[in-house]
Amino acid sequence: MKKLLLILVLISCAGFGYIYYYWRQATKLPDWYATQAVSTQKTLDADQKSEILSAKARLQGKIDESLAKAEGDSQPSTLNSKQPTREPINSIESTVQEISPSQNVEIELSDREVNNLVLNQLAEKIGSHQVVANAPNVHTSIKDGTIETGAVVNLSELSSNDLATKEKAALEKALATFPFMKDKEIYVGIAGKPIVEDGQLKLGDNPEIKVGNLNFSLAELSQQLNIPEEKLKQKLNLAVNLQKVAINDLELTDNKVVLRGSPRSSTSETPHR
Repeated sequence: MKKLLLILVLISCAGFGYIYYYWRQATKLPDWYATQAVSTQKTLDADQKSEILSAKARLQGKIDESLAKAEGDSQPSTLNSKQPTREPINSIESTVQEISPSQNVEIELSDREVNNLVLNQLAEKIGSHQVVANAPNVHTSIKDGTIETGAVVNLSELSSNDLATKEKAALEKALATFPFMKDKEIYVGIAGKPIVEDGQLKLGDNPEIKVGNLNFSLAELSQQLNIPEEKLKQKLNLAVNLQKVAINDLELTDNKVVLRGSPRSSTSETPHR
């Protein structure tokens, strides 16, 4: 949620013209939000802590099941393989590596499950501030090779008690610059072509920032704000990791993603960004 709030602050500081046009475009809500009362299949209420915990448990169970399957699938190949007659050591090592379970952990996630992963990542990063509890409509979609995640938020409903001093000042500046955002529901999101980096799923090097129906590249924000693009990337970085699995590869189709990776050893550390 802090990252989404930062996006709004960056936009408010950029000094874009044509306020009326931006008002119409910035306040446009996505189609999924208009129909959420009918179907909430891809939306998890962030203010329901029990739902967050249940979703996390289900995801962890799916990951554990994939790890167990990978380990089980590797054993028959080892037991049933013909014993070589004086094969070179390098050849034996190669055979072991080919059947190693570390090469064939595969996990298929729907866009709803990816959404739950994102929500849990945000909840863990936010910690005691509980800002996620004020964004009950976090949504993630997978389409045309792109993952988009965002939320519909009402800035006036964010409790100042839950924000740090800098965050509180940033929120006040955003509302002062764009007063039409006060008491209005605004969609804020980030979209990109996912890549694998440091065993984690990330939204690529050039994610697109979305506010309502407006799209902004990092380069555009960098030029308007006179802030190095690399610094913006760091601030808006959204990475998803599977804890027990280091992601090595991914395959994207509409509404789902297939992740392939290797088990993390108990002593390995998950990268933090």
